[in-house]
Amino acid sequence: VVKSIATVEGADVGKFEQLTLDKTPVSTQVTDEPGTPGSEGDLVKVTITADQTSVAENVKPTFTVHVNQPLAHDLVVTLSNNAQVTIKAGETSAPYTHDAQGDDVYQDAGQISLGITSAVDATGATFENLELGGAASVQVTDTLDEVVAKLTA
Repeated sequence: VVKSIATVEGADVGKFEQLTLDKTPVSTQVTDEPGTPGSEGDLVKVTITADQTSVAENVKPTFTVHVNQPLAHDLVVTLSNNAQVTIKAGETSAPYTHDAQGDDVYQDAGQISLGITSAVDATGATFENLELGGAASVQVTDTLDEVVAKLTA
């Protein structure tokens, strides 16, 4: 930034006995912190949490995607299953509901794990320091389904 004093104005300017303006330009360099040792820039951290530790196989598990600070624009987060969740501008979280495993007599209990593969500003702006958190998991418990086989002659 380069500036110089061109004029002085105001009601009290005439009260000075002798006012001499030095019009020599002065420059100041403003440096944002990225690249400064020990500082990678303003941190935007995106994480996902499971809203419950386990669900029955016929229940849809829910997750919440979080950002560590309200942003000026929508944040579009892509999950490891390619689903997208949008955290609206000014908010710090958004819900996501995963499909239920399904009540299946052939499929046992398991686990649903979701991670974050990307997070982008909806306007295309680039973050100085974007950090994506780890995966969140929900245990899926098996519901017992009786299977009856009847043999007739």
